[in-house]
Amino acid sequence: MPASCPVADGCVLSVHALPAALPAHAPLTYPRWRHWLDDPQGAGPEAPEQPEQQPEQPEQATLRAVCATGPGGDAAGLALLHLPPGLPGRLLSVMVAPAWRRRGIGSALLAAATRQAAAQGCPALTAQHSTAAAGIGAYDAFMEANGWPQAALMQVRGYGRAGWARTAGQTFARHRAALGRRGYALTPWPELTAADLAGIRALVASGAVPDGYDPMLQHDRDAPDLSAVLRRHGAVVGWAKAHWQDAAQTQAFYHSGWVLPDVARQGWLAVAMIDLSARQADLYGDDSLTGFSTDAANLPMQAILFNRFGALAERIDRLMRRTLPLPAAGTEPPPGLTAAGGNPPPCHSPG
Repeated sequence: MPASCPVADGCVLSVHALPAALPAHAPLTYPRWRHWLDDPQGAGPEAPEQPEQQPEQPEQATLRAVCATGPGGDAAGLALLHLPPGLPGRLLSVMVAPAWRRRGIGSALLAAATRQAAAQGCPALTAQHSTAAAGIGAYDAFMEANGWPQAALMQVRGYGRAGWARTAGQTFARHRAALGRRGYALTPWPELTAADLAGIRALVASGAVPDGYDPMLQHDRDAPDLSAVLRRHGAVVGWAKAHWQDAAQTQAFYHSGWVLPDVARQGWLAVAMIDLSARQADLYGDDSLTGFSTDAANLPMQAILFNRFGALAERIDRLMRRTLPLPAAGTEPPPGLTAAGGNPPPCHSPG
């Protein structure tokens, strides 16, 4: 049995390693995470409601659920955590059932989540949200009232139907022709040669490629027919990768787009995204979904997203992230809940 402690009105908190059979609590998180609570084996595909960039699937041994349960066994609240030992953890979601709100349960879930992260040796706990999410004002106020810092911009993201590229291709036709005269070409990943792959490895080894933009990092889950390298007069100068977000292959997300700095300012990646989205439309239909993003520091690409692609996209939003620093492991034993088999000290609701 997992350790538990009272919170309010007979409600208790408990911590569970995932996957686990917690079907009553599964509706209190996003659909893409529910298989960890519905199926004790953790089986089942992700099923996001809309295209968005998915984090890499966490190792199951590092997943935790903090559950709030009412006296009748009803699910009162849930916090889901990914806690890689010694690395920053992530609060994947936190939700309180409507009938249990305004009793301090949400604050208790956040406090217990923080203690779990500290116990795992995580130096910080992060939480991400989209500016397009419903009720974001109330969420911001809740997090800040519980001691979390203000959110900072992490990414700007755009979403639409792949058919947008047909209109964009006409809009950018002159620009694409100008890049063609400078040597621009796109080669789908399945057509790469051993020499091309060696060129990619050489670029990564040179130190020119920022952390996280190595195209081989997520290669096993990428969609080769929607991934490509960019060439200048035949030489590899960059790439863009994509992976499917659903088993039915209707939602593609483009990531890890990078080109050499001397061509980045000429709009090579923007034209590559149009070309790849057009390829997706040809292969999977105009109504298949596309998503792509740029990081907070890439102001030129943000300007392209808002000013040039914005009229063609169905949605453009901002991905925000909060980072809560945690005490170093061993400096202060975290109070509160422990996982199954532990001996938790008294647990109190923070409000």
